[in-house]
Amino acid sequence: MFLADVTRFAEQVYAADPASDSPSRLLGFLADAFATEDEQLQELISVSFLENLSRDKESYDGIRRLLSESLRKELSHYE
Repeated sequence: MFLADVTRFAEQVYAADPASDSPSRLLGFLADAFATEDEQLQELISVSFLENLSRDKESYDGIRRLLSESLRKELSHYE
């Protein structure tokens, strides 16, 4: 549930101010965590953050552009 809240936070902050550095810093942290070889952590980020991104919100495309290549590739499984 926590990462679902983090997803909503990222969407809200991006929607309020796309120039804010908070979403990119958060996504950088998640990208670093996803890049580890910890499969459980990768799965947690995938199903609890990426899968919960709201496809119908304007912030989706902006957040998608801020994702690392590996997170965009993982997100493509849900698109």
